[in-house]
Amino acid sequence: MAKKERRRKKIVKEIFSTEQTYQNHLMLVIKLFEEPLQDSLLISSHVHELIFSNLRQLIEINQELMRQLEQETIGNAFLYLAPFLKLYATYANSHERALATLLDWEQKKPEFAAFRREQEEHAEMQGLKFNALLITPVQRIPRYKLLLSDLLQNTPQDHDDYSALKEATSRMSEVATHINEHIREHDNFQKMLSIQKNLVGAGAPKILGPGRKFIKEQMLKKVSRKGGKSHDRMFFLFSDMLMYAKPKPGDNGKYTCCCVLPLQHCQMERILGDLFKISCQSETLLVYSENKAVVNAWMEELKAAIGKFRQCRQTLRKESSNKKPMRGSALVRQRKQEKRKWEQIRESKKAQENEGKSKENQPAWKQQCMQDSLYPMRQHIKTLMDADTMLCLSPRTSRRKRRKMETTENEEKQIAQEHGESSSECVETAEQEDTSLSLDSNSDHLSTIEESRLEEEEDSETRSFVCNIPANLSNTDEHTTPGCSGVPSATTCTVS
Repeated sequence: MAKKERRRKKIVKEIFSTEQTYQNHLMLVIKLFEEPLQDSLLISSHVHELIFSNLRQLIEINQELMRQLEQETIGNAFLYLAPFLKLYATYANSHERALATLLDWEQKKPEFAAFRREQEEHAEMQGLKFNALLITPVQRIPRYKLLLSDLLQNTPQDHDDYSALKEATSRMSEVATHINEHIREHDNFQKMLSIQKNLVGAGAPKILGPGRKFIKEQMLKKVSRKGGKSHDRMFFLFSDMLMYAKPKPGDNGKYTCCCVLPLQHCQMERILGDLFKISCQSETLLVYSENKAVVNAWMEELKAAIGKFRQCRQTLRKESSNKKPMRGSALVRQRKQEKRKWEQIRESKKAQENEGKSKENQPAWKQQCMQDSLYPMRQHIKTLMDADTMLCLSPRTSRRKRRKMETTENEEKQIAQEHGESSSECVETAEQEDTSLSLDSNSDHLSTIEESRLEEEEDSETRSFVCNIPANLSNTDEHTTPGCSGVPSATTCTVS
């Protein structure tokens, strides 16, 4: 027990000391390289981001980790910060590219190379190189995992921090696995991108696709379909297809695609010795290698890939799995179809953008006219409302008033004729009245018919006129106008 206790204290001390040293190294990178390069403009902002990535975020995380270590137990501190340590995956993915960018800029810009040498000779560097400092974040997570595992082995189960330390060790293993998997996926993507760039010709298939992963590549011998001869072909095995290509003469590393076989329809069997057959519907390949170990490895990898893909197909149907084996002209046609499809999508997006720009360039009043065909009528009504809001805007108002005034005058004349005539003229007046009444009766009858017709026309026009008034131009203030019964002006006014 005493030996384990001494070992445990030594590990705890190492955790604190190495963490402090690690943070000092990161601060050196910021102080002597990151900030001076940003201020001096020796490199562009894009190159600056490639080299240093998310280094400042990592510094903040580790500073918080140090504060937690000083306040809490080691197990609780790492348990609290474990989710944030996954950000190291971003830095680890870009590390190789950062080193390549660093080397490239040293060769093409002497000022940058001189700056690096000058900063590395600084006393605070203590003989360290810039590359050695940049790689320390990549090495830190595996270091945490080893330290916590060693500490857990030397911690008794009745210790207060044992349960938290055990959980923290498990979480740190998950973080390390996550980062490693992230790095593998990034490397796999870069490999597929490299294969895509090395395929030449009109029939080059699209390698990059969702869910697709690179598995294996190898130069194998393929027996000619005509028989009697064999040719060197580069075979590429992916998670959902098998492709073989012909090396391009005189151009090292470039290939011309010969055939693509979807794994969904592939079958494999050994013929004899190192010769094996790959069947995919109408396509049959006879492949071999002079190295028996290579043949065995390929047969195992291909068999595993076919089995895994078919298992995934039970729950997920991928578009690529429905394709038939293609070679030559079929690959060219597929490539042209994909190209036309993307051109149509781009043209459609471009047309939508141009339409949007044309609408934006139009004046506001014209846009409103296009949206509302009743714009002229609305403007006319608005003008009348602004001129005099107390006027009733119903059609034929003046004609109706004039007609009522004429009717009133006729009635007054009739009363005057009945009571203002002398007795001597009674008979004559009676005869005249009979004639007048007959005429007036006919006139009144005709007047009533005409007035009814005008009112029907007027009501019809009023309803059409009112219904077509946009709601947003209606006046919310109600005005009682002559001939109107306390209704909102210029909207629902009716003639009484």
